[in-house]
Amino acid sequence: MEAILAFGAALVALRLAGLLAGRWRRRREPRLALWSAGLAAYALGAAAIACGAAGGWNESVFRAYYLFGGLLTAALLGAGSLAGAGVRAAVPAALVYAGLAAGVSLAVPLEAPLAGTSIPEAQQHLALFPARILAILGNAGGRERPAGVG
Repeated sequence: MEAILAFGAALVALRLAGLLAGRWRRRREPRLALWSAGLAAYALGAAAIACGAAGGWNESVFRAYYLFGGLLTAALLGAGSLAGAGVRAAVPAALVYAGLAAGVSLAVPLEAPLAGTSIPEAQQHLALFPARILAILGNAGGRERPAGVG
């Protein structure tokens, strides 16, 4: 059942990413491109969950899940919100972060073998630095500040 739900989430997110990409092509607003990329990352992360739940987790599926679901989704969506709020540095910062996230997710060694069909916990398989710290920074850094806050 988990595989079917994750696959459905991937399809819905991919459709929404496509709609936002179409809006971006017409309007050329950076926030739309970043939101589209964030939803596409979510779709790929959900697809990795579906793959792991259906066929068992392995290193490649876990790395895809961690990159797209753990490192990129929230950071890109948050960067889109910052770009929409007029923060000009959001786009270049998002590009640098995405490149760093891809490199880390591919290069960092896994600390324990993967098995089963349940979603693996990152803390069991990845060291705190750099992979999990990068996820914390990416997920916190893209959050838009409320009006009137620093």
